[in-house]
Amino acid sequence: MESSGDGDKKGTAEPTDDTADERERLAALVERERQILEKLINDAKSKGADVWLGEWTKRFLSALPPGAKVDFLELCESDDCDPIALAVLTAFLQYSPRLQTIMRAIAGEASAEDRSSAARKLEK
Repeated sequence: MESSGDGDKKGTAEPTDDTADERERLAALVERERQILEKLINDAKSKGADVWLGEWTKRFLSALPPGAKVDFLELCESDDCDPIALAVLTAFLQYSPRLQTIMRAIAGEASAEDRSSAARKLEK
């Protein structure tokens, strides 16, 4: 039999689409984020959480644009505001697109309804 030469690989078990590339990219992202988190945790342990968070907040504040820095400091002047807590919350907002990608890699692409259904099945 002669080959058609068109390179058609339908029906093969090998992933030929972008799914494998996407998985590799997500795995690399999760590993990079894990390494960053591990370094942050080790730094916090060696310095003490309060000292480390204070230093981190100062670095965070120095990296803000001038207008945002003024707004941040104005919020911190309130008696009820903790500058460290505000910096951490702001960082979560700043990095939320990355967090969504990481959580998608960890939890998968399934909808909340699909995850609930799977959990109910596992409970039986």
